Amino acid sequence: GAGVADDITGASVVYSAGGFGGKANRTPVAGADGTGEGGDGAAGALVGAKGGDGVVILRYVVIDATCAHAETQAVGVDRNATCEQDGARHGVQCKACGYWLEMPSVLPALGHDFDENDVCRHCGLNRIETLPENAKNLYFASYWQNHVVIQRGKPVTVWGKDTAGRTVTVYFGGRTATGVADASGVWAATFAEPFALSATPRTLTIADNVNEVRHIQDVLVGDVWLAGGQSNMDRTFVEDDGEFQSVRDFCAADEGLRFRRVARDRKTEEQSFELPPNGGSTLGVNWATCASEETRNSVSATALNFATCLRKRHAENGQDIPIGVVQVSFGGTAIREHIAASALAAAGYETAERYDSQVWNAMIAPLHRVNFTGVIWYQGCTDAATKTAEDYAALMKVLVADWRAHWGADLPFYATQIGFPGTSTARGIDHRPAPTLTPGEHNYAQIREGQRL
Repeated sequence: GAGVADDITGASVVYSAGGFGGKANRTPVAGADGTGEGGDGAAGALVGAKGGDGVVILRYVVIDATCAHAETQAVGVDRNATCEQDGARHGVQCKACGYWLEMPSVLPALGHDFDENDVCRHCGLNRIETLPENAKNLYFASYWQNHVVIQRGKPVTVWGKDTAGRTVTVYFGGRTATGVADASGVWAATFAEPFALSATPRTLTIADNVNEVRHIQDVLVGDVWLAGGQSNMDRTFVEDDGEFQSVRDFCAADEGLRFRRVARDRKTEEQSFELPPNGGSTLGVNWATCASEETRNSVSATALNFATCLRKRHAENGQDIPIGVVQVSFGGTAIREHIAASALAAAGYETAERYDSQVWNAMIAPLHRVNFTGVIWYQGCTDAATKTAEDYAALMKVLVADWRAHWGADLPFYATQIGFPGTSTARGIDHRPAPTLTPGEHNYAQIREGQRL
């Protein structure tokens, strides 16, 4: 079919029942039942003949956007706009080069058209991203799963395992990053240029140089928070006695809020690659959306409330910012268990306690490649019952400095001050002055003072 100029840009792309025609700023491609003609404008609108029904013009609203792969201005479509003719959502296309930042929903039904570099002329996908999974030796680390949230505005590292010496390429958002599996099979690939915010689900693909392929589906780009502590942070809604029903109601189903609850574990040696496996009483939860009540009942009530507040505040400002929470809490643990042995030693503390640094080693250290928006911390009851209470303020400073050494000197760190036993924080914290002790000689007031960051 012949191309028809779009009434906004003057450009055109033709498709017919047999395939696509030409595209603005690209070499025209012959359709199966006719030759398409590329228009003169900067960005192509999908127009053309559809069987014998005549010309179908896919209209859209022009907006400004930022191209995902280059610092150029883009003109495309309102992400919420739908075609007057077919109801499809049409995507966002780069004004300078025609690259699709968001793939129009009409394209998949019409098929891909790969160029000599194996990149689809219509949507920017690499051919490898369309292949089915076939990997036998290529794996993602367990952090990387369906429904993961990628941190916006910061470098992103993806890692996993493959046969030693193989080159692994990661595909996401029209860009690629490459790594080589070392002698132990571990590979890591970093996108040095950060990704922009995106609440549109996308696929992240890895492929090696022998064409083993794996995919992760439903990937969003937003803000990722690290939630640490002991049972205070660990506690779920299922464990309450109905006292927090109003909070439970507040934390409604939300597809844009996701959790990864790291399984509880201790290790005597620092782990650098893999998180503990889920199973048994470890209470691990793979990346999951909070659209599910099962998910909301399986994760930290405190962290869920915090993240829901953020989501609702963003919505009030007209923003849809995905939130991911990585929960690394472990009930009954002392603060020293969450600090790296090297940091304790540098601060003059001997790692003499039974479980010193072991939560760090097993649950937190494997996350060293992940970037976060910030940290929320809720812990202290165990330390209130030990001689650590008098050192808690100093240990909090060591903890914060240690985590910032791994994830950035400007990493925001928020701590919840613990309340008096039997008096929930929901009703108001204990106001007894330090150094008041409880009947069991637990110095909660001194711990609270140490949490005044």
